[in-house]
Amino acid sequence: MTLSESRFASCGTGIVVDQGGAMSITDTTFEACTQGLQVGTVAVPRSGDQSPFVDVTGSQFIDDTVGISMNGGTLSFTDSAITGGDASQSGIVVTSGTLTASDVAITGQAVSGVVAAMSNNDLFGVLDLTGLLIEGGQYGVLVRGAADGGSLRLTSSTVRDQTTAAVSFAIYSWVNHAITDSQLSVLSGFALEDVRIVPNTSTTFVTSTTLNGNTYTGEVQGPIAVPPDYRITNNQTIQFSP
Repeated sequence: MTLSESRFASCGTGIVVDQGGAMSITDTTFEACTQGLQVGTVAVPRSGDQSPFVDVTGSQFIDDTVGISMNGGTLSFTDSAITGGDASQSGIVVTSGTLTASDVAITGQAVSGVVAAMSNNDLFGVLDLTGLLIEGGQYGVLVRGAADGGSLRLTSSTVRDQTTAAVSFAIYSWVNHAITDSQLSVLSGFALEDVRIVPNTSTTFVTSTTLNGNTYTGEVQGPIAVPPDYRITNNQTIQFSP
């Protein structure tokens, strides 16, 4: 199904794409909704024919409480913007599934630009974020929970002006956390924080990335705090590379 040049305003949820569904959305506006777009209705994100697939490009989410919520499946989100208002909490909320976002601006959210609270049922949780501008809020990218496999990749992005952390993660059993060619900065708190509690052997790779304008090199083992640039609250590792 294809939807183009449409507008949804002052609604509960603008569009719901259920299990097994597929939709392409272009040049569409979602304004002052509780949720602009919902991908999947229950958190059963296993890949296959029953997982919804949604492609969104050239679209605007304005003053929604939550711009996009994901409960499984795959979302490709490109060349679009999520602009917050007084009631806006988070740009994208992921409870399970695979999010690929590129060339997207997310601004004016009270809590977070992208927040992922993954479930144990998520076998292939992926956040692949490229060319994003995330501005303001408590967090820029906030990742919590547990998954049996997956990754957080942030590339060529700017995350700035947060009050708690630009990027914060405490997700267990993911195979990869990688931040590359990006700029992270905060008004207060930390540009980057690893607050995982359960011991984990995976290393976070931070390459060609500035933290409040500063660069670091080498492997850092936690617990350690270097405010306002980074902190590791437990026995985890960050590998900084130029």
